[in-house]
Amino acid sequence: MAIKTRAELDTVNTETFGAGKNTLGDSEKAFNADWIESTATLSDNNSFTGVNIHTAEVRWHKGPGIASGSELTLGNTGNFHHVTGNVTINSISNKQHGTRMLFYFNSNPLLAHSASLVLPNATNIQVLPGTLYEFISEGSGNWRMLNNDSLNGVVITSPADDQVLQYVAATKTWVNVGLGTALSNAIGNLGVSGNIPQTDGAGNLSWTSNGGAITIQFLRNLTTATVTGVTVNTYLTGLLIPANTFTAGESFDVLLRTFRNSITGTFLNRIYLNTTNSIVGATLVATFNVSAGFLGNLMSRNLLIRSATNTSYFSSTTSSSSDIVPSGLGFDSANIDWTVNQYIVVAVQPSAVGQTITHFSTVISPH
Repeated sequence: MAIKTRAELDTVNTETFGAGKNTLGDSEKAFNADWIESTATLSDNNSFTGVNIHTAEVRWHKGPGIASGSELTLGNTGNFHHVTGNVTINSISNKQHGTRMLFYFNSNPLLAHSASLVLPNATNIQVLPGTLYEFISEGSGNWRMLNNDSLNGVVITSPADDQVLQYVAATKTWVNVGLGTALSNAIGNLGVSGNIPQTDGAGNLSWTSNGGAITIQFLRNLTTATVTGVTVNTYLTGLLIPANTFTAGESFDVLLRTFRNSITGTFLNRIYLNTTNSIVGATLVATFNVSAGFLGNLMSRNLLIRSATNTSYFSSTTSSSSDIVPSGLGFDSANIDWTVNQYIVVAVQPSAVGQTITHFSTVISPH
C-alpha cells in the first residue's frame, strides 16, 4: 500500500469528489478502509508538535562525505556523515535545536573549542582517524559534543615501580614513564632551579616559584661496593649529580661512610669530581686517613659553587677521628661545569692486601 504525498492526495480528492471538495458528507463515506489508509500524507519537512511513539525501527539516512573546514557545512541529506581532510574545524553550520549529527572522521582534524562548538572540559580535541563523534544542536549555529569513541582500541598496562601511566594519543596506548617525564610533558617544558610544579588555582599546571630555592633534598648511593687485595688507589663507587642540579652561589655537603674487615693498619678514602664515573682525569676534592684501630669511617666535605668557573673545596688530608680542616691550610678551587652531568667518585687505598674496604653510603645534600 503506497503512502501518498499532499500533492497526490489533492489529485485523488479532485478526481473522486470533484474540484474543491476535500471534505466528505454522510452520503460520501461509502469507500473502503484501504483507500483511507492510502491517503496518509508526507512532505519534505514534517514538524511534529505532539508525542511521537514509534513501534518499529527509525531509519536515519547516511549523507555524503563532508570535507573538513573552518565550518563543517551540512546539507539536508542525513544525520550521519564521513568527514574527510584535516583542516581545523571551528564550527558546524546551523540546524534546528535538538538535531543530532554523527560524524566518522577519516583523518585527524583539530576540533577547536568555542561557544559555538562546545567540547568536553572546554579543551581542543585532536581527532584520531577512524573515530566517531556525536553532536547535538543548541540552535543559532551552536553545537555541543555528546560523546565519542576516541578511546576505542586503547591499550592499558599496569604501572611499573616508580612509574606513572601516560596516554599517547598517536598510538592509543598508555605507557610507563618516570614522574619527571610525566610532569615535563604535562607542563610543556622542563623545570628550572627554584621552581616546583604546582597549579595556578584554576587547574593549570606549571613550573612556579614557591618562594625559595628548590634544588634537591638528597642524592644517595647505597650500593654495597667492595675493594680487596690491593694497595693502590682504586675506584670504589660513584654517584651521579644531574646537570643543572646546582648553580652559582649554592653549596652542598658530601657525607661518606665506609667500613673494613679489620682494625689492623690504615687506609685512605678519596673523593673526586668527574664528568665520568671514573677516577681517571678526575679532580680530587677530599682525602681522609683512617687510622689503625678504626673499623668504620664517617667523613664529610662541603663544596661551594662560587661561579661558573670557580668551585671551592678542601682536598688536603684530614683524619677520620677528627674530620676538620687543619689550621693554616688553604682551600683549592677548580672550574667545574655544573651544566653537565658530574659524578662524585669514591676511591680507596688500603695499606695491606689483606684489607677489605666496603662502601656503605654516599649522601649529597644542599647546605
